[in-house]
Amino acid sequence: MPISSGKASKTHLGASKPMLKRIKVLLELLRTKGAATSREELVKRLKRKQFSQASVRTVQRDINFLKQDGYDITFSKNGGYTWIGAEDKLRGLLSSREEMLPGIVIMRGVLNAVSKLDCTAGADVLLSHAGDLLEENGLQYGDLGNFISSAALPMPERMVPVFRILVKGLIERRALQITYMGYNDPKPRQRTIHPYHLLEFEGRWHCIAKCLEAQATRTFMLWRTGKAELLDDEFKRPAEFDNPKTWEARAKIFGVWSDQGDPMLVRVRLSGYAAKLMQEAERRHPSMTVTESKVADGAVEVTFQTHAFADVTPWIFRWGPCCEVLEPPELLKEVHKLIGQMSKIYRR
Repeated sequence: MPISSGKASKTHLGASKPMLKRIKVLLELLRTKGAATSREELVKRLKRKQFSQASVRTVQRDINFLKQDGYDITFSKNGGYTWIGAEDKLRGLLSSREEMLPGIVIMRGVLNAVSKLDCTAGADVLLSHAGDLLEENGLQYGDLGNFISSAALPMPERMVPVFRILVKGLIERRALQITYMGYNDPKPRQRTIHPYHLLEFEGRWHCIAKCLEAQATRTFMLWRTGKAELLDDEFKRPAEFDNPKTWEARAKIFGVWSDQGDPMLVRVRLSGYAAKLMQEAERRHPSMTVTESKVADGAVEVTFQTHAFADVTPWIFRWGPCCEVLEPPELLKEVHKLIGQMSKIYRR
């Protein structure tokens, strides 16, 4: 996305100020004024406070943000807006409009993956405040598709109701009853779960949850979940899932995390263009360690940990003949088996 030049920043004095600074001033104006205040009057008073780009639309967006953030701001058709409160700081998480951009990207990715999922109130506020920032750069929200694409694949319509219920159970900490088709299940069966976390990996959504039947934490694939029903039973979320260090540790595992057994060490050798891309990549999966190969010129060895070969084999085949599995032997055997199955298809 284009970045505003220094000249533009000077021209848009008010627009360059952090969003929450303007909102804090707006709160003070509502409190000190005492009586109901119209949007037009608030605009004038904001401009006196050096927010030169304030407009009626900006004020309305800020008021909507405050109301959805829990502030009791009332409106009278005869007078305007009134707020009586003594809160000293905002409860919102955003500190500036510039910091919204990562949130916009993430939210846009989720909404792209779940095309029929309604925006939450928070998402709606995020979008409304993003409007000014985008317009300063000559963009509209719809133009973001020309600059940003979601890593997640579009979600089939049949999965959307299940996704909605999973999100609701996750936020409200309520148990779910799902119909799930496991790898070894001859047919779908019902399971009761406590959903802890939703994640997208390689274009597919997964839910990390406690399975009450197994009394263990499992990873459930959304596309294998046929139905989901929200139950009245509430659960206590394990403290580890609210600890950032937990997710730092999970990030060191390639693929979807599991608590079933210890992770397996994988070592592969990349050559040719694959080695160059891996060496030049400014960002790679945090689980991977890359070193120069001692036995092949220009090649690199990549080491990482994983819980499932099913997550690794697509990554290996992505590199074609430029990737050689060194260990573990079980993965080498699995890749050899898959190559054999493929060769039968193309033998003719």
